Amino acid sequence: SIRPVVHHGRSLGLVGTVQAALMPRRVLVQARRHGHWRLVARARPNRSGRFSIRWRVKARRTRTVRLRAVAPGVARSRPLVIALARR
Repeated sequence: SIRPVVHHGRSLGLVGTVQAALMPRRVLVQARRHGHWRLVARARPNRSGRFSIRWRVKARRTRTVRLRAVAPGVARSRPLVIALARR
């Protein structure tokens, strides 16, 4: 399998879409930390449903980060697993 890799302290760009018919006001990006999903970023989708964010990876004691997008009225996305590399 292929897994995206990002360095600690670097920015990670995420792009996604939501169905225009369900158009939520905002999309929440969450990271799995200490067994819970925590909010790390918010985005507003444009008219076509696309959204993008930049998030600085601050995790130091882990080798992977799990991210997902959540929007009211829309099913949660599958978690994206990102490998973290040391500088």
